[in-house]
Formats: sequence, C-alpha cells, structure tokens
Amino acid sequence: MTTLDDIASPEAQDDFQPLLNALFASAQQHMAKYGEFFPFAAAVSRDAEVGMTYASPSPDDDQPASADVIDACHDALVSKRDAIRAGAIVSDVRLRPPLEGDALRVDFEHVDGRALVALLQYAQRPGSEIEYGDLSILAGRRRVWT
Repeated sequence: MTTLDDIASPEAQDDFQPLLNALFASAQQHMAKYGEFFPFAAAVSRDAEVGMTYASPSPDDDQPASADVIDACHDALVSKRDAIRAGAIVSDVRLRPPLEGDALRVDFEHVDGRALVALLQYAQRPGSEIEYGDLSILAGRRRVWT
C-alpha cells in the first residue's frame, strides 16, 4: 500500500494532515446527521491557517450535480491559489474495482506540485452507525496549480 511518505514532500505532508483532518471531520459530521453532503473544499493559507470553502455552480440551483459542485470548488481554489499553499476537496463517492463500496474522497493539491487522493471507505448497515475503514493514499491529478 502506498503511504504519504512515498508520494508527498515534507512540506506537502505538513499541509496534508490538517486539511485531511478538517475535511474528514466535517464530512463525517454531515454523514452522521444527514446521510450525505455536497462536496466542499478547504485550503491552507500562506500563514498555515486552514479555512473551509463552500461553492455552488449556480445560486439558483439548490440540487446541483456533485460534479458541478466539485468544479465550482476547484474554481474557488484556483481563484485563491496566490494566497494559499494547499487546497483539497472532499466528496462522497462509490468506488470501482479493485476497490469497492462507498468512500469519502479527498483530492489534495500542494503548491509544490504534489497531487494526492485520500480514500476513506465506509459502510452503513440499516439502523447502525457508519463504520469507517482504512485510509488509502493514491497519486492524484493537478488542477489548481497547472
């Protein structure tokens, strides 16, 4: 299994963990309360502050497609890229083989050029709490600093 040490610079690692913690904690709260959430983003400023970003593709659309919300989050991060050193977006996804099931997905990108994907698989049985599994780290795709 790939680890963060394998694919992230020390600087990216320092920013990855606070973003990951903030995004997963908020996403898990939404999942526990509502059973779902719209994708949202967070960024690490040049001063090492973590801030959340919510974006909507259209203010008139209260049920936008998740892909459109993800694109709006990317646009928001791109607009801030001169003031941030890392950004990430969390979404709820269904995995395809070889991984299977549902997962929280965080797409992370760092100003140093690193892009990572973190997957936290979960399962929920009717009438029970959500059970989260192991975290997987994969290489990602750059979209903010291109």
